[in-house]
Amino acid sequence: MNGDASPRVRLRALHERDGDLVHDPASAWGTNAPAVPRRAPGPAKDTLWLAEAVAALDGVKPDAGTPAAPAEVSTWAQARWPGVRLAWIEAGGAQVGLLGWQEDTLGVVIVALAVRAEQRNLGIGAEAVFRLEEERPGARCYAAVPRTNGLAVYFWLRSGYRPVRVEESVARATDPAALWMVREPSSGSSGGACS
Repeated sequence: MNGDASPRVRLRALHERDGDLVHDPASAWGTNAPAVPRRAPGPAKDTLWLAEAVAALDGVKPDAGTPAAPAEVSTWAQARWPGVRLAWIEAGGAQVGLLGWQEDTLGVVIVALAVRAEQRNLGIGAEAVFRLEEERPGARCYAAVPRTNGLAVYFWLRSGYRPVRVEESVARATDPAALWMVREPSSGSSGGACS
C-alpha cells in the first residue's frame, strides 16, 4: 500500500463502459445472474495481456483459442466459475489487471487475479485484493493457488494469507490441485478488511 490517504488502485465493475464492453450491472456486483456482454462500438484495444493472463491461470501459454477480448474473457469466466464477479483493476486511470471472485458459504473466494506484466511487483495486485476485502467487511477471504506456482504462493503469503488448515475445511486443505490460502476477517488493521 502507498503511504497517502487515497488508494492508487481502483476496482471498476465490468458494467461500466470500458471502451470495448458493456455489462449488465447486476452481473458484476449485485446478483449471481450470468453476465450479458455486448460489444461497444469500435475495435478491441490492447488485449494481448488479457490472453496471457487467462492462459497463466492454467499455467500455460496463450494460443489461438485463448480468450483475449473482454467479452470473451467474461464468457469464459462465467463458464468456468458460474456467478463469478469481475472487475478491472485500474491504476493511474489505466486498466492494469482483472480480478474475479465468488461468494460461498465460507466467505469470498478470489478465483482470478491478473496484472499486466509491466505493472507487476509494484503492489497493485495486493492493493486490488485489499480493495475487494474492504468491500466485504467481516468476510473470510480465500484464494486457490496452483501448487506448482511458487510465485503465486509467495504473493499470497506476502499479502497476509496463510494455508487453510484441515480443521477449517477438509476439502480445501486437502485439495491435491490447489493450495488454498485464507485471510481472516479483522476488527480493523493494515491492508484490507481481512488480516
